[in-house]
Amino acid sequence: MLPASVEVVAAGFRSQDLSQAGLTRGITGAKSCRVSEIFWLIDADYRSIRTAALAFGAHLAEQDTGRVRMRAWLLREPTVLPEIESGDGIVDGRQHMCTTRMSADPRTGVVNADCRVHGIANLYLGGSSVFATPGFAKPTFTIVQLALRLGDHLGDKLTR
Repeated sequence: MLPASVEVVAAGFRSQDLSQAGLTRGITGAKSCRVSEIFWLIDADYRSIRTAALAFGAHLAEQDTGRVRMRAWLLREPTVLPEIESGDGIVDGRQHMCTTRMSADPRTGVVNADCRVHGIANLYLGGSSVFATPGFAKPTFTIVQLALRLGDHLGDKLTR
């Protein structure tokens, strides 16, 4: 039997590449690659979270296991996140991720597996921006591990 109350954790889609972020907001010309505002969740994230919650609720009801009560902010169009500590549900994890994604292919990512920017021999990026996809958990541990790995890689390059 399920407990009386269950909190659901969900993650959004990966963030847009910074190289395209300005263009998606209609910014063109010299400023097209500059980002003057922070990109959090996009409409597809809200739709994904809403659809998953509704499907989960439908499954629970179908199995006569429980019912889902969704927060009003998730049902609104357009969806707007509640303020932190507003009491309207726990909305956490507002980390910037996946804006300079790691990929072996420069067409699908900004950095390679060594965190080196494609096409630039001496520029490395570290942090959650190189994640290929976001997760639901805090990214700090993975960021630290990535930094240690990058440090080892750079140390090896310098001693050669």
